[in-house]
Amino acid sequence: MSVRMGKQLNGRRKLGQLIDGHFSQYVHANRRLEPSYLPHNPQTMIFAVLLCLGMPQSGEPTPVEVPVLPQFYQPPTHKPTLCDVSMRVPVMAMRPAATGTVSLPIPSDYSGQTVIAFRIQCDPASALKSWKWEPRSTGLNRMVVVSVAPPIGGAWISYEARVLIPGYEVIRTQRQNFKDWSLPSPLVQSVDPTVVSIANWLKRDGQDQKQFVESVVTWVAQNKTGLGINSRNSDARSAVSTGGDSLNRANLCAAILRAAKVNARTISYFPTNSARINGPGGEAQSWLTEYASEEGNWQMVDPTVGVHHPARNSVIVLTIPSRTDERRTSKNETAWTPNAPVLSTPALSSNLTWSQQLLRQSSDRRVTKVQVIQNFPGPSGARLMSAAARRSLKVTDAALKGQPEWFDERAFQDALSLGPTNLALFLDGRPTLPPR
Repeated sequence: MSVRMGKQLNGRRKLGQLIDGHFSQYVHANRRLEPSYLPHNPQTMIFAVLLCLGMPQSGEPTPVEVPVLPQFYQPPTHKPTLCDVSMRVPVMAMRPAATGTVSLPIPSDYSGQTVIAFRIQCDPASALKSWKWEPRSTGLNRMVVVSVAPPIGGAWISYEARVLIPGYEVIRTQRQNFKDWSLPSPLVQSVDPTVVSIANWLKRDGQDQKQFVESVVTWVAQNKTGLGINSRNSDARSAVSTGGDSLNRANLCAAILRAAKVNARTISYFPTNSARINGPGGEAQSWLTEYASEEGNWQMVDPTVGVHHPARNSVIVLTIPSRTDERRTSKNETAWTPNAPVLSTPALSSNLTWSQQLLRQSSDRRVTKVQVIQNFPGPSGARLMSAAARRSLKVTDAALKGQPEWFDERAFQDALSLGPTNLALFLDGRPTLPPR
């Protein structure tokens, strides 16, 4: 590593720690929003994000990837990416006129990601009673909890979110005890004899941690290769024999790493790669593994596609299940994805159920949609990320009260067409500049 590159990485790491420091201040200073990863001093956090994203990045080489499933690999653009995401579920009441709740995971603020607009929709509209964001106690995840009274024919509940993803990952040191992610669980059976034997077999003399992790990721992706293969169970042990879907493979990767004393956890996310979402066997909500590097930072890997350094612009982080979530798997009756970490997928209260009839009647049966709107270059992208961070505070305050915060779509598209500088002004609520 060159001296210049080392200074840049060290600078980004320190700035990430600075951002985390302000997040921690906010957690202790504002109990109402305690779980939300928002800054106590937003101006300082925004300045740190601006510096971090605006630093010269040319010294950082792009890792050469040889993915196991190249058709699902998305190369990095190193540019902030604006996306629209939506999640919808069909529900019906267990008895006439019953009111219940639908809990949906929503994109988090993890690693520089910001939600700049959010709204809830219900079809029919009369079924919607109320809604609000509910941040989780871990500070990493949040849910939208929707109160509904579905008619006899059922109702579609959905949200739309406009998300801006940074081009480069903010390097963040995890302050919590890494040992929390070294223990086995019902989904990540790191003490299973088969898992332990695989970990020992993959170890090679002279390997450093990075090389070992890469060998694990490649092996898991090559194990009965396939994307979206259904498995009766989502745990690591089942993935050894079936391969399974992305949740199986993320759990297996985490289990092998934990068996080798590398702390690891799973992440639920939306891929921005259209082939990953819409292709044969494609998945909308997918899973990655994150491991604790020797430097003390969380690093993402994709054991489904076989990618050692997923592009930051290819991942919209949804949930990072806590240790408690991982130990309490979702129930078949009330969760959209059974046997996943609890609250990481859509879930219902006991007086509601999923409407398979509505799903069959729909011309589009996808539960989740992702649309990439635009990538933004260099310094202008950094200014846009700064404005988006300020905008996200407004969105969060509104959503915690159950109030939508969306744009006049025509005005937004006009600002977007005039370039990222004007879009940043628009997000700040300031007059845009005339076109040159």
